[in-house]
Amino acid sequence: MNILKEQLERIQVPDNIDFVIKKAIRKEQNHIVLRRGLTIFITISFVFTALFGTCYAYPKVANELAKIPFIGEVFEMFTDKGLKNASDKGLTNFIDLQETKGELTVAIKEVYYDQAEISIGWAVKGGTLAKNHLLPLFYYNDKCIGGGSGGEIPNNAEDSSYITSNIPVPKDLPDKFELRFIIRENNKTDGKEFEFIIPLDRNKSDSQSKKIDIMKTYKTDNRTMLIKDIVFSPASVAISFKFTHKLGEAYELSLIDKTGNPLVFKRATSSINDNEIKGDAVTEEGVAFFEPIEKIPEELVLSVLSADESVVLDSNKPVLMIMELKLQ
Repeated sequence: MNILKEQLERIQVPDNIDFVIKKAIRKEQNHIVLRRGLTIFITISFVFTALFGTCYAYPKVANELAKIPFIGEVFEMFTDKGLKNASDKGLTNFIDLQETKGELTVAIKEVYYDQAEISIGWAVKGGTLAKNHLLPLFYYNDKCIGGGSGGEIPNNAEDSSYITSNIPVPKDLPDKFELRFIIRENNKTDGKEFEFIIPLDRNKSDSQSKKIDIMKTYKTDNRTMLIKDIVFSPASVAISFKFTHKLGEAYELSLIDKTGNPLVFKRATSSINDNEIKGDAVTEEGVAFFEPIEKIPEELVLSVLSADESVVLDSNKPVLMIMELKLQ
């Protein structure tokens, strides 16, 4: 893991608007690993090491945040290059929704929506994601479409946190709609609940995105992988898949271009229904997110690697499947 550093310039606070970090200059400094969030879609216990969010914060940033209650550019603080890229291109929306209940204040600050994902940047004052067991939930037309958090920057000195929550986009979600975003405190029987109505519109991101339908099945002796589609967006390369494999088999996904350059993994979600467990085999559907690339290549190679405990520390993990994805 690269040693990273980051320095934040002096924060200028306008008199008549909420606190916004205007400029940040990134340099090298030791990092701290964030709490890793697991999507609520995981309904069975199996090891998929790629399921965890991989966001990091830097000490200098955290120290500067102690001076301000809330900021606007939440995505800029995380190491998710895709969300930073989308924010830099003006494809995220800054909103100012805030609610206080007792000692807890929750503020929604930045949102992003494209064909593959919905991301919400928010802040909590008077608690933390972990301490208060805060569960973010996404609703469309009174139906829960996902939940969970991708990363957290805790600020223990101020008892506050800055958080990103991400979900894959379900089928048939409209280009423009009102999202009901609920943050629930789950560590108490009378836990607080914060509800926000957030307008989402992906027209701007769609102009810089492309979805390629694949619908190709790859098979080995005891595994079957259906690659449904790939979305290339300013925030990510997202691969939708359906995978049948041995129940309890631990694996992870790797994606490289034809020159052998790997695409950096971001996160993944997966769901399993009871009727998709048959004997010692299980079928799951999911989306794997990798960092975005500037140009769509002619092909990519997706590999399924073993993540069994006996090989998890081995840099040469056994390859379970290799799939060539023709894109042009």
